[in-house]
Amino acid sequence: GAMARTSIVLLLCLAPQFSSVTPSFCPTWNPMSTECPLASDVLERLAFSLEHEVAGQTLAARAIQKAMARNVHRCMHAADSPLAKVYGAMSEASLRKIYESATDAAVSVGQSVLSLPVSLEKLSADLFNVPAHEGKPRPLFMHFSGPTGVGKTHTADIIARSVLARPLNGEGERRPDRDLCGKMAVQMRAFVSGAPGDVQASVGKLRSKVAEQLYHCPRSVLIFDEIQSVPEELLDAVIDMFEPESPNPLTYASPSARVVDVRHPVVTSLCIVIAISDLGSTKLSPSMGREEAKKVIQEEAESRFLRSSKQALLHNIVPFLPLSAEELETVAVMELKALSAGLAREYRGIWAGKMTWSRNVTGHIARQCHEDPTCYDDGGRGVETYVEHELLAVCEDT
Repeated sequence: GAMARTSIVLLLCLAPQFSSVTPSFCPTWNPMSTECPLASDVLERLAFSLEHEVAGQTLAARAIQKAMARNVHRCMHAADSPLAKVYGAMSEASLRKIYESATDAAVSVGQSVLSLPVSLEKLSADLFNVPAHEGKPRPLFMHFSGPTGVGKTHTADIIARSVLARPLNGEGERRPDRDLCGKMAVQMRAFVSGAPGDVQASVGKLRSKVAEQLYHCPRSVLIFDEIQSVPEELLDAVIDMFEPESPNPLTYASPSARVVDVRHPVVTSLCIVIAISDLGSTKLSPSMGREEAKKVIQEEAESRFLRSSKQALLHNIVPFLPLSAEELETVAVMELKALSAGLAREYRGIWAGKMTWSRNVTGHIARQCHEDPTCYDDGGRGVETYVEHELLAVCEDT
């Protein structure tokens, strides 16, 4: 009933007091009538979706879960944190369990670090007992890097779906995932230009978009895709937006403000920032450990970005490794299930059957893709394309 739903989703009252204008980035959402809704069970939702929707990427999944656990802990205990009431029902014991489970899984998969210098309990205590007020608050920043089609963008979407709750419509029902107005995805390639003056114009556009987003929903998930394609000056500006000691902090001018010059400060310390790149992707392999993969990505980042430190990109790397043959087979299973569901929707009332297949089929798809350089280079997208081109026509003709 209503009480059960309330225990899962709590609304965070962070809507501005100055504006009744619907945000341009989300025309279906009015923050004056529907505040930015957050999910209180974020870590459980995240763990479930990563396990069931992402093929392989155990190292990435565990690193993300650990980072999110630490971030939620800080949000719970930071002085005057507006998120305390959202995550307040989460016990310290459950946080420790999630963190230790992620650490234990990362160790048990046989990667480069097979043993820890301290017990899991000691490691967890050391991390969680750091006072949340130490140092100036800053957002959670993660850099996903790896080849095409291995789940980077999809994982970023999962994080957004886990952190944010879908707003209610007029009938009290949850809106579709596309109405997650606390999510902002930016294709950085759209800001690439050869004109010298365009960088500053792009900086202005990005600052304006981020300021509006965070003014309306400070706990937003901001996704900057293909960061390797933009000039260093633009990348510097993106990172600078989230630095607590930035000389040029973000501010927002409400379109409905009577006094145009009035600008409101923007909270940047509560958001989650995900930068996505393909740095180091040609040197990564499915068998690499996390530290080895991070080193490969870091070395290419340092050689690519010569004129600035990009510390946020170098110290929060989450490697996404190429998919093995077994992981490609897992993707094949996912794609066949998606194909079956799609056919059932399209031919509802005409066909009431169900697609079935043997493991030989998924194994064949995985082998074909693993042996075809074009398909393999596209990772999971290559499997998706194979299923669409090779199997969908056959299914529709029968």
